[in-house]
Amino acid sequence: TTVAAVETVVAQIFDRDVTVSADTNYGADTTDYIETSDGVNVTNDKSVWVKTFGSDDDVEIDNFNGTIDSEAYGVVGGVDSKVFTYDNGVKAAYGIYGAYVGGKQKYDDNKITQDSGYLGVSASFRKSNLFSNFTLNGGYITSKANTAWGKDEFDTKVVSVANKTGV
Repeated sequence: TTVAAVETVVAQIFDRDVTVSADTNYGADTTDYIETSDGVNVTNDKSVWVKTFGSDDDVEIDNFNGTIDSEAYGVVGGVDSKVFTYDNGVKAAYGIYGAYVGGKQKYDDNKITQDSGYLGVSASFRKSNLFSNFTLNGGYITSKANTAWGKDEFDTKVVSVANKTGV
């Protein structure tokens, strides 16, 4: 299966055993897991995760004649480390992830199609009730426009940094 193939490849790359799970919300004991920057609970076990997503919306804008058909779809997956507990009592988990995202927007005879990919790293820290989650990612988007005025192709490079800290 695809899941077994992903598990095998990741195990070979990182030289460690991994488990694949479609549901990455684990455990109820706060001593055994930490919440990552994307809101997922990571157990003391290493894990591989894959999620798909999609949407199809009709967008109406005030003072704009017509409706924009907007679609988005993709797959995101990654590898999370086990939870590390340091001498000062801080628990930490680390991860890497990547995604493919596609989409299109259409209005009358005007259409833009987009394909993109991105890679990122994350780190999550917790001590008692204090937590801090970080993520850094970069991506590349290719876009093709087909409008009443002609065709065009353009690319976009993106870099994102985020932090969520609280108690």
